[in-house]
Amino acid sequence: MASRTPRVSLPAVYMKVVALLASLALLAACSSDLGEQHAAPPRRFRYEARFYPSLLTACRLVIHANGRVGQLKLTRAPHWETEMDSAQARVSERPGAPAAALDSVPLTAVDLARFYASLGGVRLLEVVPDEHRPRGLDGMTVYNAVTQDDQYHAFHFWSPPKNSPEHQVVAAVLGLARRKFTTPRQKDYFNDLALYVR
Repeated sequence: MASRTPRVSLPAVYMKVVALLASLALLAACSSDLGEQHAAPPRRFRYEARFYPSLLTACRLVIHANGRVGQLKLTRAPHWETEMDSAQARVSERPGAPAAALDSVPLTAVDLARFYASLGGVRLLEVVPDEHRPRGLDGMTVYNAVTQDDQYHAFHFWSPPKNSPEHQVVAAVLGLARRKFTTPRQKDYFNDLALYVR
């Protein structure tokens, strides 16, 4: 007795082909997004933020990168004195400022790519805060200085509102810090600091 060849349903084959093509399209889209997030970073990048919350110890975060590797530094000090040099618009510590504890962690290519992506399209070299924004008593002043390749820009602002470029910058910086500084004390500090930019 001859064996019977199983009949293949054309609709079933068609559905499998459609599912395969959809999977390939999704994979290609994900690969494209990943490539955009990991686009070539600046050759040299340095970003410094000084946070002065009204009811919390001040801190400084510095992101320094050469290509795809870098370092994140955290300094905390209770009595920094900050001035903006009018000629260079640079943030600097006045002589005599007290020394502060320094924590430092390395940044991988993935860390940096995630940070750049979390800026959400905000160009640090072009941020111009609204100087007429009202201030309050319970908030935070943030001084920023960024060097990207051969360009430099400095700016500062008071507790940025949601959906503003300044809020996006602070969220990106604090997001990186909270992922990299993970001791209980560091977590408590950044949790408290994040309350100023909810």
